[in-house]
Amino acid sequence: MTSRKILHELPKVNCTNNIKCWCKKGTLQQPEILSHLIAPPPTEITVFKEYSRRYVFRIFSQKLQSSFVIKSFPFKKFYEKRRYKKYGLREFQNYHLAANLQIPVPECYAYFERRRFGLVEVNGIILEDLQHHKSLHEQYQNSDETEKHAVLLKAIPVILLCFQKGVNHIDLTPHNILLDSKDTIKILDWHYCKFVKPLQPTQLLFHAAHFLRYANVDKQAQELWLAALHQQSAISIPLETFIDKVSQLIAVQKITMPNRLELKMEEYIRED
Repeated sequence: MTSRKILHELPKVNCTNNIKCWCKKGTLQQPEILSHLIAPPPTEITVFKEYSRRYVFRIFSQKLQSSFVIKSFPFKKFYEKRRYKKYGLREFQNYHLAANLQIPVPECYAYFERRRFGLVEVNGIILEDLQHHKSLHEQYQNSDETEKHAVLLKAIPVILLCFQKGVNHIDLTPHNILLDSKDTIKILDWHYCKFVKPLQPTQLLFHAAHFLRYANVDKQAQELWLAALHQQSAISIPLETFIDKVSQLIAVQKITMPNRLELKMEEYIRED
């Protein structure tokens, strides 16, 4: 389903400042929230990230007595405005598609955009606020040495779910996996996600390597975690080869197209 087709199914709200917002039925359409959609946010709002191309911040609705997270993408250059679909609109679509695949994600309430002379100047999404959740990274850092391995194991079910559903999240790190007090998981940051053929071994290798690179654990901890992932995935690659390939990818600062092609070719040869 295309991003625009998803929008056609949602009610559109015309806000101030030439902003249009597509809200899921039964969710927020309050002026005090929609008035804050343009970045940069006011100083009294909690800011999580503030870059030239991206702002992420929390606002509180007095009327709803609830908070929301806004992720907005301001476009300054002409070519960025022409490619606006690659930012807020794509992330809105990815949240929608991931939720349809039963991937645990925060509720994505709405997509918004502001146009001037036909060009999109800013767009973004409004998300459920997971302020009572903690990242897996935080849990790991605050755990005793005897508990750290068990904390990392909590990521395996969602990594396997993405593997089984054909979800290439791109940035599945301990920072983007959030858990509540009951260890219920939600995955953040779906801007760069791609949806691919399910059960691709190379995809599992990429996710494992990216996760461990940001987990920043020693070799022994890596191998223990990979052994658990390998066992639960029932992947056909031998464990020793699996660990070796992931270790090679961890050592690479950025996974390039030659890395991907090399692994895909090895996969093709094994199947042949």
